[in-house]
Amino acid sequence: MHHPESPNKTDDPTHAGGPDPDQIMPEVEDTLDHDLSALRAEVELAQQEVLRVRAEAENQRKRVLRDTENARKYAIERVLQDLLPTIDALERGVESADLPTASIATLKSGTQMSLGLLIKALEHHGLKSISPLGEVFNPDFHQAVSMASVVDAAANTVIAVMQRGYTLNERLIRPALVTVAS
Repeated sequence: MHHPESPNKTDDPTHAGGPDPDQIMPEVEDTLDHDLSALRAEVELAQQEVLRVRAEAENQRKRVLRDTENARKYAIERVLQDLLPTIDALERGVESADLPTASIATLKSGTQMSLGLLIKALEHHGLKSISPLGEVFNPDFHQAVSMASVVDAAANTVIAVMQRGYTLNERLIRPALVTVAS
């Protein structure tokens, strides 16, 4: 028998034995809104971090380009500073050539001192002269421009140097031009 005062809970879908859906929906919406706000904040932070990293990378790229350009521009600065005394000595030599007391001997002496300064400065930066007179011909460092028969010279030895060769930090930059005994 059915009592009108006690409605059957199975007939009413809103009373299926659980909480009232009208009460649950606002809580779910509040939770979803909160989660959505938190995710938006995380996305905003991530976007700001990406922009910061991009800006930092761009600044680093510009700094590297500037440093590279400066290194290229001023790499020779130390060499030039070492060559300045040679320029000074040559200028003094030119000035002294106009003096009434100038002689070939003093000009030659001044020129030799200037050459010594120049050689010292270049050697300081890794330049080394190749003057192989009396050495065995080495095609890696010498260029034979002629051959000659010489009685008292061993075959394949350098008997004359027409032009010195040079290495820079042990790398050939110009071979010595030589005459080789046949």
